[in-house]
Order: sequence, then structure tokens, then C-alpha cells
Amino acid sequence: MDKLLNLNMVGGAGIGPVPTIGAMQPNTLGTVNGTGNGTGNTKKDNAKKDNATDKKDNGNDKKDNATSNSNNKNKNKNNDNDKGNKGDIQDKFNELNNELRERIKALKLTTNNYVIAYWIVWFIAIVIILSSYITNPIRYSEERTFFNLTYNALYYYLFIVLFALICYYAYSASIRLPLIRGGDMYLKLVPLIIFFFGLMAINVSHSDPIKHDGSFNTAPSELVKDEKGMIAQFSLILISIVVICCLDVYKSAGALEKIQSFHIERCFLPFIGLLIVIYLLRNAVNYRVKKYNLPNTWSK
Repeated sequence: MDKLLNLNMVGGAGIGPVPTIGAMQPNTLGTVNGTGNGTGNTKKDNAKKDNATDKKDNGNDKKDNATSNSNNKNKNKNNDNDKGNKGDIQDKFNELNNELRERIKALKLTTNNYVIAYWIVWFIAIVIILSSYITNPIRYSEERTFFNLTYNALYYYLFIVLFALICYYAYSASIRLPLIRGGDMYLKLVPLIIFFFGLMAINVSHSDPIKHDGSFNTAPSELVKDEKGMIAQFSLILISIVVICCLDVYKSAGALEKIQSFHIERCFLPFIGLLIVIYLLRNAVNYRVKKYNLPNTWSK
């Protein structure tokens, strides 16, 4: 008691009251608790943000994986489609190849002598027509003739018409006189192809007219020197046209007594060709370099 009294007296003397431990604890704990709670809440928030970020990243990874899988599936699907298309193309190619082989096997050359003779004579006529144009010297003449045309232009048109008539006649006769059985379509193409190349040959051989001007002018090496060669050429063409017409009529009718008017009417086009050949043959018989105003050196 004495000690307590002494302490109180000392405090009362000016030292002041001594705070007790109980009075300081509430504020101190409050400050500590406040700081602790703030730090804890911050950690929790950061943890939640980290978890949310992780979940978002995981979600993006899943989307990326899903997109990659989808792309892989599309690639696999495209590869399967490409393989399927290649397989279809290969199958079609094999079918066409097999069909072509079967058609080739089905092709058979006819055994009819009249048909074989027709196509041989026709081909000979085609060759002679082209060679007679290339080697004919009259086609270089600039002398005027029908419709004020030069012989140079007239022969160019006449030979094209003659060549076209003979080729078209063979085209129309290919049905009646099939050289190859099972290949009617291919046989029809032959006259058309020959006409195309023959027309090219005529156009390549065609040149400007040449006249006698007193200068030394040698004849082209491919020309015939006199009328005998031209007469022989046009005579062969004339005979060839007559022969193919007779073969066509006789083979179509089957016998002489069965020949009808429509059999003969089929030869109308080659008959026009005959008239052209007769005119060319007449000019060949009367050929002279002076008559067509060609260089004198061409007669030697």
C-alpha cells in the first residue's frame, strides 16, 4: 500500500499519470489489424486476377487447339477430295483408253475391190490436181480472160473449186463406200483433212504473174516446159474422175441393170469438175508462151 501511495504522490507531483497497458492495446491492435487486413485483401485480389488470367489463357489455348484440329480436319478432307478426284480422272482415262482400244480392234479394212479401187483412184486424182497446179506455167500469165480476170487469178480459183468438188464428193461417198468398217467417222474426216492441207499447198504455191519484157527470165524449176506434160496431167485427172463416178454408181446400184437416175445424180458435183478439167486441158493443148505473154525462155 505504501508503495502505491508513493507512486500516486509522485504522479501528482508533476510527472503525470502513467498510462496503463490496457489503455494502449485497442489502438495498437486496431492499427495492426487494419494493415494486416489490407495486405491480405490485396493478395486475395491478386490471386483472383491470376486465376482469372490462367483460366482465360487456358480458354485461349483450348480455342487454339480446337482451331488447329479443325484446320487439320479440313486439310485431311481436302487431301481425301484430291485423292478422290485423281482417282476419278484416272478411271475416266482408263475408260477412254479401253474404249479406244476396242474401237481400233473393231476397225476392219473392207474386202470389196470396188471400194478399195474407188479410194485409190480418188487419192491419185487429188495428188495429180495439186501437182498440175504447181507445175502449170499458164498460172503465171497476166493475160485477161473471163470476167476480165487474169489467167493467174482464174487458175487459182478454178483449181480451188476443182479440189473442193472432188474432196466433197469423197466425203459424201464415204457412207456408201466405207473403206474401213467401224470407222465411218474417221473416214469422213480424211477428205476434209486432205482438203485443208491441199488448200494450204495451193496458197503457198500461188505467186504473182510474170510477163515477157525482153529480159532474160528463167522458168521456175518445177514448171513443165511444154504442153505435153500438162496434157498428160489433165488427161489423168479426167480419167480418174470418170472412174470414181463409175465405181460409185455401180457399187451403189449393185448391177448395171439396177442403175437408177438418182445414182447418176450423185455425180453432179464431179461432173462440174469434169467441165473444169476439160477447159484446162483445152488450154494445155493450145499452150504457147507467146499466147499467154510469158517469157520466151520458158519454152526451152
